[in-house]
Amino acid sequence: MRRVGVQKKLIKGEYQLLFEFVNKVLLPRTEKRIVASATDLFIMESLEYQLKHELEEITVCVSNKDVEISLIKAELLKEQSEGPGTAEVNELRKKNDVLKAQNVAIQEKLIKDNDEANARLTLVIKFLSHQPPSS
Repeated sequence: MRRVGVQKKLIKGEYQLLFEFVNKVLLPRTEKRIVASATDLFIMESLEYQLKHELEEITVCVSNKDVEISLIKAELLKEQSEGPGTAEVNELRKKNDVLKAQNVAIQEKLIKDNDEANARLTLVIKFLSHQPPSS
């Protein structure tokens, strides 16, 4: 029975790598061969299928990890911007804004009261300055 094979030179690069793996690791032989047997081709195709399947699984796992990393980064950024004490800081800022508004209102009232007092004082000065001297 004659073995059917394929010349090693005609095999694609990834198959040549698998051929060498099969030749040197899985099926070591003493004679030098340049022809892949049907068994060698079957093993190479099986290995290629398995490697592709494992590569797809690894790709999915890496994609899932990328999503997890993105979510963790988003949570970290949120925590950094809303870290511990942020609620207290926001509460103090609100109180500060209320106090600033009250301060502005008091300053405006003081300015108005001062203007009114100045107007009354001006009237008194005018009144006193136009009075004839008493005899």
